[in-house]
Amino acid sequence: MVVPPAPWPRDAVRARAAKTQRDLLGLAHRAGVLKSGGNVVGGLLAKGWPRYLILASDTGDRVRSDWTRKAQGREIAVWTALLGADDLGRALGRAGARSVAAVGAGGPAEALRKALKRGAAFL
Repeated sequence: MVVPPAPWPRDAVRARAAKTQRDLLGLAHRAGVLKSGGNVVGGLLAKGWPRYLILASDTGDRVRSDWTRKAQGREIAVWTALLGADDLGRALGRAGARSVAAVGAGGPAEALRKALKRGAAFL
């Protein structure tokens, strides 16, 4: 998807998309279909639990390539959120930053995937 050039309020639309992602991340976490943290996500990948992974927008290249490689070996999609690691952690009700999250089946997982797909146009 390509975002058309101005004069439309691009920053306002991006902020709204980020808010939607933040809200759906929290909802998915409370519903039990989203787990975060490197060790937890690694264990869930080994069990084949996630439908897709989410990376924070400010995740470093090495970490991004590591998770992408692990997910590709299991044919799991990797999406990048519009939120940085600190915002991702706050959206999940965690005190610290979160760079990666795994999303399973059910609940708001599909709505979150659609919001991540729409947000990818702003990255």
